[in-house]
Amino acid sequence: FKIVDMNGKVMKNFPIQSRPKGKGNSPDKYTNDEGIVEVRSSPNRDIEVLVLTSNDTFFLKSSINSANGSSQPIFIKLDEPYEKFKSASTIKILDRDGSDYIVEKTNVEMLVVENGKKQLFSISNGKLPLQSMVGQKLEFTVYKPDGKPLKTQTYMATRVKNNPVEFHLDVDITKGSTAQND
Repeated sequence: FKIVDMNGKVMKNFPIQSRPKGKGNSPDKYTNDEGIVEVRSSPNRDIEVLVLTSNDTFFLKSSINSANGSSQPIFIKLDEPYEKFKSASTIKILDRDGSDYIVEKTNVEMLVVENGKKQLFSISNGKLPLQSMVGQKLEFTVYKPDGKPLKTQTYMATRVKNNPVEFHLDVDITKGSTAQND
């Protein structure tokens, strides 16, 4: 299946669900960079394909018979534009023990993987409110007070209203600063 929005824009990393006709939902599957997702089934099986809507529900968009399979993707056009899939979430930064990483003026760099655009945030409460698009791959790098980067963490919104995301950093907090390495 190839998923595009109502204007024909390819929906990268977009969640869909598929199931045998009339059965319960299956785990999410995600389209690739061409908006294509492969669904496997038995021959001559009736399959339902459900797509995410901007109100975070899955909607039945296609019901077909698998016949003997197809090497050509079947197009599925969403009823909404890509812009409706703006996601809101919060990234919560924790140290290696799971404690809140609350350090004054913590710099966090966000990289939009698709276009290489970078943005720098300065936070002091260990939380970064985030708006991104569903399926948009982001990389975050948290910097220690001395300017050294910690391990980059990857994030991708899979829903319009995401649960808070926790980034566990390999660092200890000692009275509001990072502990020195011995």
